[in-house]
Amino acid sequence: MSLTNGGGLALGESLFSQDGQTELKMGNDGKLEVYVDGELKWQSDNDENDNVRGVYLQDDGNFLMSKRSRHLHDPEPSPVCSLMEDMRFSSMLITIILNFLSALCQQTLGRSPPIDINRFSIYHQRTVMDDSQNASCPMDPSLSTTERTVFTTRGCVVYGYPSTGGVLRKEADLLDMLFLSLSRSDVSQRSSDMDEEDRFCNLMRRIGATWWSSKEDWIEVQMEMREMTKEEEKILVFGWPTDGVGVWVLRFESIEQLPEDFGRISLAMNMEEKIQIMREYGATFVEDITQVEELHGTF
Repeated sequence: MSLTNGGGLALGESLFSQDGQTELKMGNDGKLEVYVDGELKWQSDNDENDNVRGVYLQDDGNFLMSKRSRHLHDPEPSPVCSLMEDMRFSSMLITIILNFLSALCQQTLGRSPPIDINRFSIYHQRTVMDDSQNASCPMDPSLSTTERTVFTTRGCVVYGYPSTGGVLRKEADLLDMLFLSLSRSDVSQRSSDMDEEDRFCNLMRRIGATWWSSKEDWIEVQMEMREMTKEEEKILVFGWPTDGVGVWVLRFESIEQLPEDFGRISLAMNMEEKIQIMREYGATFVEDITQVEELHGTF
């Protein structure tokens, strides 16, 4: 969970926890402030006269600023002392921040999901295979390991769970849903049969789904807790001719390379329309599908 620029707060504006005791405020001087029962407990360091870039809750339970921060009135600490202070500070503020995140979810999602403190890796060492069992953010249906589709305000996210581990994720458009034979109005669940689930995952790879070690891992990237790998940044678009021969392929190294009007490809009503738009963006046709590296093992 992250609050960029204080969660979009204007100077002098505040957000409160559900119990009203904790206040997150953007001061008139551009500094982010935390009040408990009206008493100032913490303030961001603003020596460079620049607003705080972001506030993050890490999967280890620590409260992290994207700019350097310190306690009020503290002398400049040594690196070791600073680390110890940050550890004590994060322990003191974790309850405050969890309460605040609950209030934020209430305001942004329309509901306040429960926060299980035992799911933080400060109490449990997460492994790659743990997936969402140790979720670092308030639990949400999108972190489930059984739901196939999650409908959002902007569309639908589809998940696949390969037997080799990790999770495949794709923000699906109309043609993706049709290609995967998924309901466009009702939530779908993953298959309980692993062979069937693997076959579905192969279909997801054919529409350019991205593999992540877990859903939690994807969230951490969105929170800027780590950089994306080249494979995670890569955007793949496939167009499948109706005659069943070959495949059209578009590759982009990252989202920054997408054309400004690329969103029109998601409005295609059928595969022929999609392929035509892909060709306008320079898609290449590969007759022998086995020559497409990203599709190895999907047939």
